[in-house]
Amino acid sequence: MSRRSIQVIAPIDSAVGAAPIHREIPTFALLGASNVTLGWRSIVARCRAVAARLDGRKGEEARVPPIRVIGAHGLGRSYGTDSRFLFRSLSSILECELWELLDRSAESAAPRYALVTDVGNDIAYGVEPAHLLSWVDEAVSRLRDRGYRVVLTGLPIDSLLRVSRLRFLTVRTALFPFHRIRQETVMERAREVQWGIERLARTRDVSLATLRGEWYGIDPIHIRLRCRTRAWARILERWGG
Repeated sequence: MSRRSIQVIAPIDSAVGAAPIHREIPTFALLGASNVTLGWRSIVARCRAVAARLDGRKGEEARVPPIRVIGAHGLGRSYGTDSRFLFRSLSSILECELWELLDRSAESAAPRYALVTDVGNDIAYGVEPAHLLSWVDEAVSRLRDRGYRVVLTGLPIDSLLRVSRLRFLTVRTALFPFHRIRQETVMERAREVQWGIERLARTRDVSLATLRGEWYGIDPIHIRLRCRTRAWARILERWGG
């Protein structure tokens, strides 16, 4: 399996369009799965808004603030184990090259921001809550040790509570066809993980963002297209900017 499963936006000087920026610029680390993939444009737009506030640019220069974005995400991605979606395999977030890239891109005083989201896939894979929470805790700890301001999301509990048995079976078959976990087990573990995420946020002193039920539709785990810009702006407002 290839370890190259990282998405990077390198700093570009907007004045010339290609030259690397030599001054310190903010770095954004985005950890997640399908919601990060689907919401990439909205998330990066928020990164640029934060960078513009930090840089204090006005007028023409404010259109494309220089940023560095390093993302580990993808459909069905797991925090602690290799995963497969259709014909594509991904290494786990904890074992991918994101961490090496974060270290290589580190600058002494550059602001650093991180998003940790999409922690629910591993429930569908049958991972026990305690094990899953240990993976998320490790990811958050690594980011905090590297000086990142972390925003952590919980699970879309309100959305999951509305799911009928038929819809659950449909979603499970479509997204996790090789896993036969029961709906009752998913909900029990989802609540336990949510409680654990809340405790982790307090213990690690990171911001916890709530995933609102109205952001979801028939698909109970992916933010609706028409809600993405608003949802990600709300989630990432804790970064500032």
